[in-house]
Amino acid sequence: MAGFGITSEPICARVEGENYYIPLVCNRDGYLAIRIVNTTTATTPFIYTIELTSANTEYSVALPTGTRQFSMQPRTMPDGSEVTVRFAFEPGKVATPTEPYATMKNGAPYNEYNLYCGVITIYLASSTAGAVVEIVGWT
Repeated sequence: MAGFGITSEPICARVEGENYYIPLVCNRDGYLAIRIVNTTTATTPFIYTIELTSANTEYSVALPTGTRQFSMQPRTMPDGSEVTVRFAFEPGKVATPTEPYATMKNGAPYNEYNLYCGVITIYLASSTAGAVVEIVGWT
């Protein structure tokens, strides 16, 4: 095989009413690798505001089925103080920080794009009572 890379002409497939862009790639060994990317347009926005009323308590939010992308960030507290929020995608990880979990701070949102899955549940907690997390997404 002379080289490897993405072909100049992608294949477009339609499966169950959804469009998929399929770039073809040959790896270094000359094998064909296929990566399927859903290109269905997200059309319906949603906004959730989750108040973490009690400190170090786990709260959960289920995003709508078919969520294609979402972004979340904590709001600055009314007194202007910064907030750190812990989040995970499985229960029991954020009230008392237990790996795996991640953190978000004001002005540094967490983003996910190009999703194609069922229900996504996010678990949230903060050591600051009254912290608020904004979640904006599209299905």
